[in-house]
Amino acid sequence: MRHLLGFGTLFWSILLSAQAPSSLESFAETITVEDLQQHLHILAADDMEGRETGQPGLFKAARYLEEQVRAMGIPGVGPEATYSQPISFISERWSRIELSVNEEAKRHLWDYYAYPSKNADRKRVDISEVTFLGYGIESDRYNDYAGQD
Repeated sequence: MRHLLGFGTLFWSILLSAQAPSSLESFAETITVEDLQQHLHILAADDMEGRETGQPGLFKAARYLEEQVRAMGIPGVGPEATYSQPISFISERWSRIELSVNEEAKRHLWDYYAYPSKNADRKRVDISEVTFLGYGIESDRYNDYAGQD
């Protein structure tokens, strides 16, 4: 729910900032709980498919928001007066990923992180010794790597 509310907050912040300063107060008075709930229910609906980055549901949600902004008469500021900013997006994933330490299975994205683009050529790696170096904290008062080789 936090992600969805953050998404909605961003949307309304954009709309408010797009208005001329003299009209902010009158524009804010037009926002109702009912309207916000309606938009929230639409964006949270199952057919938005979770709005994951690069997935069809994200594009559905973006189109919905564009329609809302266009209907308010706010001009597009993207390329060719659109409401979008083009970005490059590459998605990579493994079909299967496993890690075990001393024959104890670990959970990817819970106990450790691994990135396909950085490890694409690794089929299997056997390491006989692993040293925990903390959480990567390096500051003037504390350093996880101090005294380590």
